[in-house]
Amino acid sequence: MTTPRISLFLVPAALGDPATEYASALAAAERAEALGLDGFWIAEGQLSGIATPSGLAFLAAATQRTRTIRLGTAVIPLAFSGPLQVAQTAAQVDWLADHRLELGVGKSNGGGFSAQAFAAHGLDEHDREAVYADALARLRDLLEGGGLPDDVGIYPATGTLRRRIWQATSSVATAIATGRAGDGLLLHRVVPGVPGADVGGVQRTLVDAYLDALPDGIEPRIGVSRVVVAADSREDALAAIDDDRARRPHLLADGRSVGQYVDDANLHVGTPDDVVRSLLADPAASAATDVLATTVLDPAGDAFARSLELLGTRVAPLLRSTLADARRVTPQAIIASILR
Repeated sequence: MTTPRISLFLVPAALGDPATEYASALAAAERAEALGLDGFWIAEGQLSGIATPSGLAFLAAATQRTRTIRLGTAVIPLAFSGPLQVAQTAAQVDWLADHRLELGVGKSNGGGFSAQAFAAHGLDEHDREAVYADALARLRDLLEGGGLPDDVGIYPATGTLRRRIWQATSSVATAIATGRAGDGLLLHRVVPGVPGADVGGVQRTLVDAYLDALPDGIEPRIGVSRVVVAADSREDALAAIDDDRARRPHLLADGRSVGQYVDDANLHVGTPDDVVRSLLADPAASAATDVLATTVLDPAGDAFARSLELLGTRVAPLLRSTLADARRVTPQAIIASILR
């Protein structure tokens, strides 16, 4: 894909005021569409610090507040939702959205992040790989029209949802399996458990493995999540992040400076030009078909509103055009220019 899609990705924090959290997230989806962004993705987390335990339930509401923007789940942990339930609910949301749904699924975050959710569902977190593999196979079968008695079927029809599955992973093996299946690949903003890692370099290995496994004729779909805090200056961006400690003090609770946190957590901050340069230097983000720009700012705050405005009006157009131009420089294009 020559021109990448740029989307807003929200991870609403569960801070005790769900009415405000949901209202500001829905307003952000509307604003993202008005600014010309390509997609709006929502995180899902059960028994965690995430305010949206069901991404599909939230997106059902967003279908009635938007008209054109793609709507994605990032991601549904299949261990906690039965495949039949996911297939039926996703089909319903897709029809409500006029077929704008992007179905992101995953194993859930490891390393103990989802341990309580696994225990609450009567599962062992150590079984997450096997549970995911079984659930994904069942979901795929259901979306393809199988897996049910001959006299029953999913209503409403699942249509082309099977071709809009995205798998989130940090595993090379899963990236290869994702490519072989022709699914989209979703990559996290950090390398789990490795603060300050070269995220783009590590994930470029996953991207290459995915592309090598992709069948001929299947268009790649590579979604890369990155924190973007755009402002009128780098100082303003850092100040906005610093101010956010009052809302989420755990971000800098270990005594790190704002600058150290930006580096360790792989944040892309500053003016629109700063942000674009930073993303272009990221080997995975620069290879993405879809850049999912997330935030550490309060979606109800002024700093977030300004960052979103700059994302839509300056970062996205510049990133799209720069990457599109770079991707047109193929060996064939170079030969053609020499022969002119």
